[in-house]
Amino acid sequence: MTFETFRQWITVLGLSGLVGTLIALVVKALLERKSQDREHRWQEEKERRDRAQDTDRATYNQRLTILVREDLAEFIRTGQWPADQEDLRRALLSLRQATYEHFLDPTVNEGWELLVRKSVDLATRRLSNRLRESDIFAYNRLRTEWEDACKRSFGPLPAPPEGAAPSPEPHASASDSS
Repeated sequence: MTFETFRQWITVLGLSGLVGTLIALVVKALLERKSQDREHRWQEEKERRDRAQDTDRATYNQRLTILVREDLAEFIRTGQWPADQEDLRRALLSLRQATYEHFLDPTVNEGWELLVRKSVDLATRRLSNRLRESDIFAYNRLRTEWEDACKRSFGPLPAPPEGAAPSPEPHASASDSS
């Protein structure tokens, strides 16, 4: 091999090394960009999911939701309503027309809509004294399943805000009346 041939090989190898380095740098930049895009999408998805969970927690504690899951459930079980029957009839009519908030989680919302429909049906049957114990048992199971879906979706169920549901009035004990 002559010196001239050797010098040509060095030049070729040097250029190919430079081209290889450039290709490696371009590939590295593309991979970093793709990684950053993936990280950005992941962050946006996490923020969207967190906002949806916060919204569903707030929906869980709205007055109408509390009315259905607490007061209406109590009426179905015991026949006791905190206001007059006309108020109950208006609430049932409103719920029958689906004038309530919906949850963002599709599974929770599907369970919620089913719970509301069942609540309206059973409350109407309670008003006309056509409610059976097996209906109440099935209702309690449905409500429990919905609450479990809520827990899976947005964590522990938030406590109701103060003043959202009527507080029980203290009962006079036998020792107070003597």
